[in-house]
Amino acid sequence: YVLTKETILLRVAEPAVRQSLTGLAEGDVIALYLLMQRALGSESRLARWLELLPQGPPEGALYWSRPEIERLGVPSTVQNLLGQRQGLEQTYQAVRAVMLRHFSQSVVDQWYKKEDFFWARSLVDTRAWNLMGRKLLVPMAGMFNHALDSEDEAYDWRRDTG
Repeated sequence: YVLTKETILLRVAEPAVRQSLTGLAEGDVIALYLLMQRALGSESRLARWLELLPQGPPEGALYWSRPEIERLGVPSTVQNLLGQRQGLEQTYQAVRAVMLRHFSQSVVDQWYKKEDFFWARSLVDTRAWNLMGRKLLVPMAGMFNHALDSEDEAYDWRRDTG
């Protein structure tokens, strides 16, 4: 199961929505798909994986507040981060405008808030691969990069595996 802009667009039944999403960047389409899947809850085929992901706000410096970024005290780094942050804010506004063309204000306000979009973009930015100029997200693949925690070590795996 590989998520790319193309595989996601194939799943969009409504032609007008598909056309609107076509104009967005790959990472933004994947992020929106993650938000759509999260909104489906247990009905999503990605539900178990989404439960395993960090649920809080993104932790990278790009997602810090302006005062937090300015406390870094390195002018070039501060300017770079503020520029990237402004670009991310503009991206969110563009994505929100696309969503408002197809969904009610209440749906967009509930499922596509800026914090939610930043969460999803953070997941894409930290977990997707770039291969031959394409962005690919393979759910669960990143889990191979983690050690067992104490809960995993204490779990009776034989019970579930026979």
